[in-house]
Amino acid sequence: MPEDFLVRPAQPTDRPQMVQFQQAMALESEGLILDQSKLESGIQHLFDCPQDGQYWVATHQASPDELVGMCLVTLEWSDWHNKYYWWIQSVYVHQNFRKQGVLRALLEKIEIEAYQKGIQELRLYVEQENERAIQAYHRLGFTQGHYQVMQKSPQNES
Repeated sequence: MPEDFLVRPAQPTDRPQMVQFQQAMALESEGLILDQSKLESGIQHLFDCPQDGQYWVATHQASPDELVGMCLVTLEWSDWHNKYYWWIQSVYVHQNFRKQGVLRALLEKIEIEAYQKGIQELRLYVEQENERAIQAYHRLGFTQGHYQVMQKSPQNES
């Protein structure tokens, strides 16, 4: 794990920086402006209901209260393997810290945790046109899976 960065589970006091990171990530990757109150509630939900997922944050050793990166891990149960898959989501590295090992530090810590807990596989999805992210994940050992993600939104979504 890159030594300049500390990776730890997120704490509720990290929420304001996490909200900023998610706003920046949505704007950069998909040109979206997220509803602030929904985002704050969505992040808070995982602090209130940790069985639904866990945020991980990276800080620089020189400034341990300032976040430089984050990601979310959610669970998927596999009846075929009788184990969980961990999905990596909501990945963001602050612009000033890109290409310095923050993403590597986050994902290496998560991989260690997954191994210790007997997780079947780490998975993630990435915007198809985000070549920079795709290349970064390839460099970190992720490969193209043999599944295609499909989706359908309920008609009554608010």
